[in-house]
Amino acid sequence: MRHTSKDSDKRSDLVATEDTAYLVEELKEIETWERDQKKVWFWEKLSHLPFTLLETMDKARKS
Repeated sequence: MRHTSKDSDKRSDLVATEDTAYLVEELKEIETWERDQKKVWFWEKLSHLPFTLLETMDKARKS
């Protein structure tokens, strides 16, 4: 069976479409992860606040 350039064009179009669809799905997943990370960042900073306060008080006491 011989492959013509038309067959090859069809295959490359199919691969390109599949790749594009895959990349779009991955991009959506990454954007969701980024939004979740922003929420985590806020809570992480908030959880460090008591320690930052203690360090500040300790430095002031030593001065």
